[in-house]
Amino acid sequence: MSTRDVGFVSASVCLRPPRVAIVVRDDNQWRSWGMLALAAAAQYWGGAGFILVPFDPSTSRPNHVLAPVVRAYDPDHVVTLNAGPEVWEELYPGSVTFEGEHSEEECRRMIASASFPARDEQAARARATVAGWCSPLRSALRMERPGEDYETIRSIDTAPRRDTRSGSLTPRSDQHYGLAAAKDWRSDLGLLAALRLGADDSKGRSEPSESSIPWLLHPDGDDAPEELRVADADESGTVNDGLFRAGQRLLSITRGFQPDGVAIVAGDTATDFALALAYDRLLGRAIWLPTSVVEPGSDFWQRARRAIQRVIWDRQHHGGPIPLTSSSVSEEDLRSLAERLREPEFRAMWISQDGEEVPDVPEEEKLAVRNPDLTSGLSEFVADEHVGASVFFPVVSTPDGFEEAPLGLETPIPSRLLFAEETGLVPYWYVDVQVADRVLPTGRNLSANALAVQGTPFPEVNIRSARNGVSFTPHSQGFVPGGALLTSRIGRPRLKIPTMAAWVRTMAAQSGMNVRLSDAGRRAELVAARVGSRSQLLDLVSPVRLRLLKEFVRLDHPPRERDPRTVVVGVDPYLSFDAIAAHLGDQTRSFVDELLGQRLLRRGLALDCAECGRLSFVDADRVGQEFECPQCSSSNTLVSDRWKRSADEPRWFYDLYTPLRELLGAHGDVPLLASRSLRSGSRSFTDAPELEFIDAESGTPIAEIDVLAYADGQVVVGEAKSNGTFGGRKARADRSAKLLRVAEALRADRLLLATNRSEWAPTDLTHLAAHAQKVTPFSPELTVFCDLGAPD
Repeated sequence: MSTRDVGFVSASVCLRPPRVAIVVRDDNQWRSWGMLALAAAAQYWGGAGFILVPFDPSTSRPNHVLAPVVRAYDPDHVVTLNAGPEVWEELYPGSVTFEGEHSEEECRRMIASASFPARDEQAARARATVAGWCSPLRSALRMERPGEDYETIRSIDTAPRRDTRSGSLTPRSDQHYGLAAAKDWRSDLGLLAALRLGADDSKGRSEPSESSIPWLLHPDGDDAPEELRVADADESGTVNDGLFRAGQRLLSITRGFQPDGVAIVAGDTATDFALALAYDRLLGRAIWLPTSVVEPGSDFWQRARRAIQRVIWDRQHHGGPIPLTSSSVSEEDLRSLAERLREPEFRAMWISQDGEEVPDVPEEEKLAVRNPDLTSGLSEFVADEHVGASVFFPVVSTPDGFEEAPLGLETPIPSRLLFAEETGLVPYWYVDVQVADRVLPTGRNLSANALAVQGTPFPEVNIRSARNGVSFTPHSQGFVPGGALLTSRIGRPRLKIPTMAAWVRTMAAQSGMNVRLSDAGRRAELVAARVGSRSQLLDLVSPVRLRLLKEFVRLDHPPRERDPRTVVVGVDPYLSFDAIAAHLGDQTRSFVDELLGQRLLRRGLALDCAECGRLSFVDADRVGQEFECPQCSSSNTLVSDRWKRSADEPRWFYDLYTPLRELLGAHGDVPLLASRSLRSGSRSFTDAPELEFIDAESGTPIAEIDVLAYADGQVVVGEAKSNGTFGGRKARADRSAKLLRVAEALRADRLLLATNRSEWAPTDLTHLAAHAQKVTPFSPELTVFCDLGAPD
């Protein structure tokens, strides 16, 4: 009986509301659909985790400008909005019809009494497209059949219903707030209020007036305009927050450095409004500027300009320029708008509270026409309990490259439950788990089987790869008896942590491919095992050390001239200490000792045989007063005739570990140098050895990929060649197609071409960049590394 080694890992845990993207129709009624969607979202934690994605009903296509925004937002669910016939008839008179003859009054009565939502086929197709941009929560029961759509939630109702089923969104029962927009508002300011505060079902409230603009653009204390108030006060006694904050017990947090803390979006389209809404959730604040607000000379403009200048003043000494963007306004017009917004109307605005003038910032550093940076530091709402709570759990390494937890993960439970346990509406939160000291690709629709052990017919929870590690709904999907305590309803998943190679293998399997180590990858793994890790292997192959290590590579033919510091047996060179020192100087002793300790070098003597006369390298373990000839097995006495190369005592020579010698002889150092260069410019990095991708059905090899890495949140797929070219036209087309097929399967962000030469063939770059644009759902960018063997 044997036991595997058990280690322990730590992770941070937080509880949060769901993040949801609602697809809405982008037509002449987009304002109505947007307000209906925000009012529906308000039933779930005040709508804190909801954004909108408009689509064109005539084509069922969402605007692709929102694709990177949706991917950064990382929704748990992408849903359509279920609206009843009454809503459709109100927005599109005459669109609801009935069979037979009916009076107008009968039609109205039947429409009002209908309890079923109308099916929107265009929205369903758009929803599927948006879901392909991100990694929504899918049923772990179905993930063994990749490629099929088994998302747990695909729609929500305009009037949410109570539902205790596992996998359904849970509406809040104790909403309490002071400020909100009304869902029947349709003006620009009404939508701006909904973006800032959320929307509720109240009726009969007046649309916001122009006096509300400064507060909506730059909220200041409790002085909210009267038309935005729906209650005298929330439970804390103030009314300075909207639906998704007041009474929800939520905190807005960021993880890491945030390049942009605010964004401005100009334009009158549904996409412009959706961008502003999404940026508000992602950055913590965004400003929507429709034409009515920025029209020169209008009262709206004067009020808006002053408010925006206050935002500029708040931001300018805490970061770079505020991004100004749009999906509909031309770049020229945006630059003109930026010029109008940059210069303050009153210098008094630039006076600090202590009465001293604040140093102004150059005009070009106040606003910049560009999209916001969404690479790090994104804002999110989390429950105000157990934020960043630490958990520890044991893991066991498996032969297929995973670390598996033998026990289920215990996650914290809110002490202030929002629902009584007997209602069955708990657990209602979502859980994020971020494992410490593990760098792995996030999102990309990774199978649930790679994230948690699925040991029973019913998985413990539904789980997905999210932007902050893994996310899951803690509803237990096992047997939960009626009347069970809350602790019995909580699922406890057994987490799995894949290595980079295991992650690649799982993603490839979802695209019908198997993966195995290539010959170069196998050799690299053997060397990595001796030096300790893949990272230490990359440390080993510095340019200076490589020049030395390549001296051990097998020669094409025996040398014509004899170097007394090197002996060649056949075509295999063996270096003396002096030959090594010629490359490394003072570092020679420590380097030789290091490689001897790692068993990458063997020390021995160059001896010939008294019988066969052939020269051999005999390592120190086999040298004695009598030694056996490796060539003919004859016994020899260790006397001066045997070494002959010196009149004195024999000289020690060194042999390099054969897999490393063969790896370098086949230019296997080029992929290692590429990974090393990629790592040197990255804050976080992990990679896999060279892998071969094979068609799972036919067994036909598809491609060997030299570089597979995850650097600073980007998956990198690359080709590394010593000659810097794919070859001729046919080879170029074939190699590019194979590289792009793997990149699409792994949802790669970057393509890398790396070479020792001073440049990569320009025709290859042009060809690959053009075909990369066809990769879906996102086109990878092309990066080129040259002069890899140059000194650091």
